[in-house]
Amino acid sequence: MQRNRPLSMMALVLALACAAAALGAQQDWPCFRGGPTQTGATDNPLPGKLRVLWKANARSAVESTASIVGDTVCVGTKGGYLLALKLSSGKVLWQYKAGAAISASPCVANGLVYVGDEAGKFHAVNLQSGKRVWSYGTGDQIIASAKQVTPQSAIAKGAVLKAVIVRCKQPVKRADGSEIRFDDNAVVIVDDQKNPRCTRVFGPIARELRDKQYMKIVSLAEEVV
Repeated sequence: MQRNRPLSMMALVLALACAAAALGAQQDWPCFRGGPTQTGATDNPLPGKLRVLWKANARSAVESTASIVGDTVCVGTKGGYLLALKLSSGKVLWQYKAGAAISASPCVANGLVYVGDEAGKFHAVNLQSGKRVWSYGTGDQIIASAKQVTPQSAIAKGAVLKAVIVRCKQPVKRADGSEIRFDDNAVVIVDDQKNPRCTRVFGPIARELRDKQYMKIVSLAEEVV
């Protein structure tokens, strides 16, 4: 019974969205509480009597609210899938496997769906195809290019570099149930042996760096949280 309740709630929430959209021009709801200002309000009127237009089986519990852009509804599941459904019919358009449970609401912008999972990964998925564009998490290594450099820097502008993500703004749920997020996104440039190409690391970093054996970065950091 506990497993079925979130599924029923999802069907009801999506049905309410469909009922509102059926009245006329639909207002997009691209992220949690509707937009960057998080007002949780919409200009769309609701009918006097609500009715279920369709139901969708997510196959696992749903804790987050859905995001709606155009005729596409996006929602994450505790089973680790990001689903896209057709708002007008409930048809599954695609499903993307994140690899861990998704409790946060997805955010849609510029044709991409952004969502974080409970393993600390942050994903960007193409809204139309459901294909991964990129994903990363705290402690992951990425390939980047230097857009700006300080005068007399040993790194040339435009150089291709290896870097490790040490903090990110997207909330990350940890194994103990706590959640961590930072005020900005930051990386540390590293060499092939995972050693930082710097002598100081400014600001706090996530303790996941210690678990992934970036001990030199940890030793240089001002704070590990």
